[in-house]
Amino acid sequence: MKKRYEALEKQIEESKNQFYFTIRLRSEDAEQNDRLVGFARLFEIEWNHGVSQVVLGIGDPGDRRKGYGTDALNLLVRYAFAELNLFRLAALIPEYNAGALRLFEKAGFVQEVRRRQALNRDGRFWDLFHVGLLRDEWRSA
Repeated sequence: MKKRYEALEKQIEESKNQFYFTIRLRSEDAEQNDRLVGFARLFEIEWNHGVSQVVLGIGDPGDRRKGYGTDALNLLVRYAFAELNLFRLAALIPEYNAGALRLFEKAGFVQEVRRRQALNRDGRFWDLFHVGLLRDEWRSA
């Protein structure tokens, strides 16, 4: 894992078009404090257009639906619009991940495209949702 993260850090440094963050638990319990919960990433940033893709993941199902994803996504969106001065964010969400779709919609993202049966997983074809958020929509929310 260490080599994998070192390679990722090198790629980020060289490309200058992505930002990778880890989501860690802050707790008074020393055993739980700083435990890795997930990740958040801005990638495929096109600086000349002010656009980026967003991906967020919470690993352990036991850590989901506790607000970690909401907090991380809100921070990531704020960073993208207020610090990086991006104009538009987009994400791809598979139909089977209804929780992620609710999370992004709660953050202000809107469904822009629904690609029917675009994803084959577990022996079934699923729709793929393209969601997006504009800086002005984020400001007015």
